[in-house]
Amino acid sequence: MYRLYRTGTKLLTPFLPWYLTRRLERGKEDEGRLGERFGKPSRKRPRGKLIWLHGASVGEVLSLLALIEQMQSLFPKAHVLVTSGTVTSAQLMEKRLPKRAFHQFIPLDHPEYVADFLDHWKPDVVLWAESELWPNMLMEMKQRNIPAALINGRMSKRSFHRWSRLGGFGKDILGAFQMCLVQNEYEAGHFEGIGGQNVRPSGNLKYSAAPLGCDERDLKKLLDALEERPHWLFASTHEGEEEIALRIHKKLKENFPANVTIIAPRHPDRRNDILELCREEGLKVSQRSLGALPGPEDDIHLVDTIGELGLYFSAISMVCIGGSFIPHGGHNPIEPGRLECQILYGPYMHNFVTICEDFEDVSAARRLESEDELYTEIRHLFLNPVEGKKLADTALRLTEAKSHVIMDILSELYPVFQRAELIEVK
Repeated sequence: MYRLYRTGTKLLTPFLPWYLTRRLERGKEDEGRLGERFGKPSRKRPRGKLIWLHGASVGEVLSLLALIEQMQSLFPKAHVLVTSGTVTSAQLMEKRLPKRAFHQFIPLDHPEYVADFLDHWKPDVVLWAESELWPNMLMEMKQRNIPAALINGRMSKRSFHRWSRLGGFGKDILGAFQMCLVQNEYEAGHFEGIGGQNVRPSGNLKYSAAPLGCDERDLKKLLDALEERPHWLFASTHEGEEEIALRIHKKLKENFPANVTIIAPRHPDRRNDILELCREEGLKVSQRSLGALPGPEDDIHLVDTIGELGLYFSAISMVCIGGSFIPHGGHNPIEPGRLECQILYGPYMHNFVTICEDFEDVSAARRLESEDELYTEIRHLFLNPVEGKKLADTALRLTEAKSHVIMDILSELYPVFQRAELIEVK
């Protein structure tokens, strides 16, 4: 099976430049760093030990920041390479990575590209935090006998069935990892079922991520702008959800004429489409990318910037999670939970099943099955602020109680670090 996959990816070689060009046209690649996607690094390898951490996109790499901080304390002479596959995650890492840590784009899963990547970086240890298992990369790591572990592992039921149908292919791929640290017992069953070795439930690393930060001066300005106006935030929205926000906003204005709705699209480059929707509905909009704050006459405040959700989660008490009212799979509720928000989301949170179970088990978030239910819940919480405060307090307590996960994961990883001869342990 692997030989078939490897041959297939080789046959795609002539089409890959076209594929990346199309992604570049859609803003999904960085033109100045396109070579990294072909396995051509844009910087020299630092001397000494190199720890490589990989996460797919924003959520994964942000959850790695706390782990990087702890590892740099444990291994003060080591350098850290962080890879991901999205432009947004690269931009955030450029701002937030500490000294001795740097970012590169993960190469496409092509035999020659991954070989060039590994030849250049020669990582001493690999920590893989992406749910996608890229066969060429992982098999090349396995053949080179690089110490590696899967961390924060998750596998949907659908993915499990797909891998199960591929016979021993899944076992071969997972053989790249000395151990598989997964989020819970349910996930452990999936990884064990396709042949993972040393599978252990260790909790979700996202709980140990530091709360999203913001500038205190910006926070004061935003709080002053909102004043006592009723307001709510629809965070990380996708196409189709802004229309929901606008319809709910117009209904809310019947009882709360001062209401302002804040929309933060997952992809800010969709701003023009959202602005057009607002114009069609006759709604007045302010844009964060132009330096604006919600004005007294604004219906909608559009957060069309990157990296400012910490500011808005800190200022706004009621947050609806985007990607959950369309079949996208939702986004991370831990981030608003850490900043004491009232958390609402829709029926499509399948990317965060176990986290949602954590929240719902203690009534730290509310799942709404439809647009009408979302409107009714927002209206209810506007009228019952004490109940909303209790919901937010519960979310904060839950996320703080689980923030120890990182120490459990580091403890489990000790044999991998030992094998990699990372001996600079304090």
